[in-house]
Amino acid sequence: SIANSNSHFGQLAFSANGFRDTAFSQDDVGYLTHIIPPQEAEENVQQQSALEYGSIDVTNTVGIASTSRLYLYNETNIDQPPASVIQGYRIGAKVDDTLNVLIPVGGVLNSYSSKIVMPDTHVGTTPSISVKTSQVGRSIGLGNSISSNTLTFNQNHSFGNGESIRVFSDNTRLPDGLDNNRVYFAVTDGVAANQIKIAQTVNDAFNQNELAINNFGGTLTVESRVSDKLPNDIGHPLQFDDTNNQWYVTVSANSSDNNIYPTLVSLGTTSLGESTPRTFITRASDPRPSEERIYRYRYVIPAGSGITSARAPQNGFVLQRSGDVTGATDTEVALQFNPNTVTMNNISEMRNFSFISGAKYNAGEIEFTSELPHRLSVG
Repeated sequence: SIANSNSHFGQLAFSANGFRDTAFSQDDVGYLTHIIPPQEAEENVQQQSALEYGSIDVTNTVGIASTSRLYLYNETNIDQPPASVIQGYRIGAKVDDTLNVLIPVGGVLNSYSSKIVMPDTHVGTTPSISVKTSQVGRSIGLGNSISSNTLTFNQNHSFGNGESIRVFSDNTRLPDGLDNNRVYFAVTDGVAANQIKIAQTVNDAFNQNELAINNFGGTLTVESRVSDKLPNDIGHPLQFDDTNNQWYVTVSANSSDNNIYPTLVSLGTTSLGESTPRTFITRASDPRPSEERIYRYRYVIPAGSGITSARAPQNGFVLQRSGDVTGATDTEVALQFNPNTVTMNNISEMRNFSFISGAKYNAGEIEFTSELPHRLSVG
C-alpha cells in the first residue's frame, strides 16, 4: 500500500522514466489551433536600465596601445573569465551594444562609451556588432552555390576557423545534411575568402572534417551570434590576451564609435589612477508579464470529438503528433482502392493529414499523391 511504501522507503517509493509512446484514447483527442506570439514591446514606454560591469585597467589599456581593446582591471586568470551575462543579458549581444563609463573631467562627470564588437578575421572588414551575417550565392535553376561541400558567399566573410554558426533558409528548407536550429562550426582553412565548409564540432572544424551537404534548399544565410558563444570563443567580444595575460573587451577602433580609449590616453593614470570607475551596459526594461514574452500554443479539445472521456493535458505530458489518421486503423485507408470510401466521423479524426491520399500505376511507374505537400527533393 502507499502507506507502507512511505513508511518503509521514505517519501519517494518509486519513480518513472520516459513516456508512453502511444497515447490513451482520452488523451489522443485535442490538437493545436493557434501559435500565440509574444506581446510586442512598445519602444516608447521602454526605460533604459544601467547594469554594472567591471572597471577598465587604465595602465595596460594605454600601455599596450591597441585602440580596439579595453583591458579589464584585475581580470588576469584565463580559467576564470569575467562575467559575460549580467542579470540575464549578454555582453555584446544587443544590436549597437556599448560599454559605458562615467569619468570626472574638470569637476564635471561625463559619460563615455565604446561600441562592443565581435573580433573579425579578415583585414578591411567592418567590425560586426552582435551578429555576423553572410548570404550564400544562388543561381537560377541551379540552386545554391554549394559544390563539394563548400559554400560560396556573395562577398568575403569574416568567420574564423572553428567559429560557431547557424544556417537559415528563407523557406525553412536546408541542404540535406543540415538541421534547422542547430549550432555548427565554420571551416575556413583551405578555402577562398568568400567560402566556408561546415563542421559538426569545433574539433572537426580544426581537423577539416566537414559535413557532406548538397545545394538544395531555399536562399541560405549563415550567421555567427554572440549569444551562441562563451568568453574566449572565436568571435566573442570577451577575449584573453595570451601575451599580456589579461582579459579585454573588443571595441570598435573607429574614433566615432569609441571615445573611451582616447579619453584614457588623454587623462592617463595621473588623473584616473590604475583603473576607471565601474563600467556599465544599458538594457531596456521590459514591462510585459512573463507569459507575454514567450511563444505559446493554443491546445483545443473540440466539443464534437465524440469522445466523452477526453481530458485536458496533464503536467508532464509529452505533446506529439497523433499517429492515428482516421480514428480507426490505417488498414481502413490502405486496403481501399478508392480513398473516397474512407469516412471521417468527427473533427478529431482530421488532426493529422500526413497520409497518402492516392496511388496509381502508369507505364511502369507508380505515382503517389500525398494529402499534404511532401517537400521531398529529386534524389
